[in-house]
Amino acid sequence: MELCKDIEVVNMGPVSLYLGIHITHDHPNRKLYLSQKAFMTDLLNTWNMTNCHPTLIPLHHKLQEVTYLASLLFLLSCHHHHP
Repeated sequence: MELCKDIEVVNMGPVSLYLGIHITHDHPNRKLYLSQKAFMTDLLNTWNMTNCHPTLIPLHHKLQEVTYLASLLFLLSCHHHHP
């Protein structure tokens, strides 16, 4: 490995959690499953939404909602507060 020449690399075995994403390996079927259940549970707890119920939303409404939220998040990330 070329990377090993520049930095120390340690093999810690198969990954099961990376950046908050739980990783499950299904070796016989050659599949990999990713889950953010813990993050979503924490998010729902933070916003007191653990008793909310999912509802079906037509896709075009969902896309508008996601676009709106993404735009707000972008503005927040670019905003510099000057006291």
